[in-house]
Amino acid sequence: MSERGSNDQPGNRANGSGVPTCPICGREIDRDGDARPFCSTRCRWVDLSKWFSGGYSISRPVEEEDLDAGD
Repeated sequence: MSERGSNDQPGNRANGSGVPTCPICGREIDRDGDARPFCSTRCRWVDLSKWFSGGYSISRPVEEEDLDAGD
C-alpha cells in the first residue's frame, strides 16, 4: 500500500463514483453487504485483530460529555 496521511484513510473517502471504501484495504464496499463497513469478512477480522493487539487505542479517557454526544 502507498503511504497515507492521518486524514487520508481509505474509509474516510469515496472513490470518484461516490462509493465508500473499506477502511482496511481501500476496496469499494457493497452498501448492502454483510461485512459493512468493510469489504469482506477478512477485513473485519483484520480490524478486530488490530484492536486486540493494541494497534488502535482511545486517545484519552472517555468523559461523560462524550457519552451524551450521541443523542
